[in-house]
Amino acid sequence: MSAEDDHPQEFPPEEETPSGEEPVTPEDATPSEGGMGTAREEIETGVGMLPEEQPREGDRGMGAMDPILTDEELPATPGAPLAEMEVPPAEAAKDAPLFSEKAYDEPGPTDFSSEAPKPSEIKPANPEMTKLLVTDKDVKELWKRADTAKAGVDEHVGTLVIARDLFDLIKSARNELMAGRDNYEEAERFVNEVEYRVHLSVLLKKWSQTIGIRLFFYELIWGVLLVILALLTLSKGYSSGQQDRIYLFTTMVWGGVGGVVGAWFSLIKHIAQDQDFDIQHTLWYLYTPPMGMLLGLAVWLIMRSGLSAVNGPLNIQSPLLIYFIAWLAGYQHNVFTDLVKRAMKVLETAPAPSSGNQTTSTTTTTTTKPTKPEDKA
Repeated sequence: MSAEDDHPQEFPPEEETPSGEEPVTPEDATPSEGGMGTAREEIETGVGMLPEEQPREGDRGMGAMDPILTDEELPATPGAPLAEMEVPPAEAAKDAPLFSEKAYDEPGPTDFSSEAPKPSEIKPANPEMTKLLVTDKDVKELWKRADTAKAGVDEHVGTLVIARDLFDLIKSARNELMAGRDNYEEAERFVNEVEYRVHLSVLLKKWSQTIGIRLFFYELIWGVLLVILALLTLSKGYSSGQQDRIYLFTTMVWGGVGGVVGAWFSLIKHIAQDQDFDIQHTLWYLYTPPMGMLLGLAVWLIMRSGLSAVNGPLNIQSPLLIYFIAWLAGYQHNVFTDLVKRAMKVLETAPAPSSGNQTTSTTTTTTTKPTKPEDKA
């Protein structure tokens, strides 16, 4: 007996074939070159494999049971979400005014037109306390202070409107004193205001010749630089069909120009006209031009996204409207504040993004599993 007889070759049991079909024999298989044709065809056709190991329909990749790469829905623009939020309609902010009252104020670091609070109730003076606290010497010194304040107005105040108001205060102080020493507090209040205003005029002359001139040339340098940038973008920034970065840069330039104009206007107003310039507001004049450029950037984003809801989303054919609004935002910062409030109101009424456009790989990829013989039975 040979070695082959000791270890007889085992063959799998023959599978029953449906009636009407002939079994496939090794002689019917056509081997390809290298002797691997039969094995490859068995893997591709599933012959000789258990039902649960049968390859899925459409799978020809090394006999894998699941697809190696699933089909995914990719956005048209890389980095963009599959579901985009709908642009709110223009009616979303129809009840909100375009600009508030503060947007029409003149540019400046603060409002200098505020008046001193008036006492709600003036209690009558006690004659005994008045005689004890207000002496004849105090009355005479207050009268001299009023005379000194008048001389200070003549010397340091060069604006007729301001001088006329100060002269009226001095007149009121003297009338209070002549009415009786019971009115000493009211008279002193008028004299104190005149003295403070004269002292401010003295400081103003000093500040206008030092920090005022420096701020003027600082704004001048910014103005010249921004005008040059505006001229460089003149050929591209005002024609249609340009790239967004051209419009964005030009919008920032016009926001900076508005900041320079607003700072100049405020500087001249508070030094030359109202004569109430305060050195503590120097920082406001320093950051206004670069702040105007940043506000122009924000205005461009708000207008291009359609959140301003002026006429719905803007299709830039002529970007002059955005440039003008950026100039207004740099000139008066309250305009930008109103735009932000309006955008927030539009977002509050905006519809939520729908999830119907979002799909996963389980819904886009469908596979067909082969039917087991037991299922057929």
